[in-house]
Amino acid sequence: MFKFNIVAWNVHGIRSQTKRVKIMDYVSKLKADILLLQETHLLQSEEKCLSDSNYSIIFSSCYNSRQRGVSILVHKRIPFTLNSTVTDSEGRYIIIQEDIKFRGKTSEL
Repeated sequence: MFKFNIVAWNVHGIRSQTKRVKIMDYVSKLKADILLLQETHLLQSEEKCLSDSNYSIIFSSCYNSRQRGVSILVHKRIPFTLNSTVTDSEGRYIIIQEDIKFRGKTSEL
């Protein structure tokens, strides 16, 4: 059986670089394998600002800079294969289906 640290956080906006750095530093201390962010308030053109050396896979559904927006970040140490993605054009949800392979075993998330 796999054990993951999954952190879900309503960030109430993450457009400020100072706030992003503080959040990512805190998440690093939590050793989050998968990070689920709500209320990011990011525009589609800004979603790359979530790029971090620890998180190689980022999925985002954006709406506008004042409301909504969700993102899923997967830590680079998690070996997975993406099977499907469903996003909402209004930035309310993302659904991903993936296979995670670890020590010769596969788990679906």
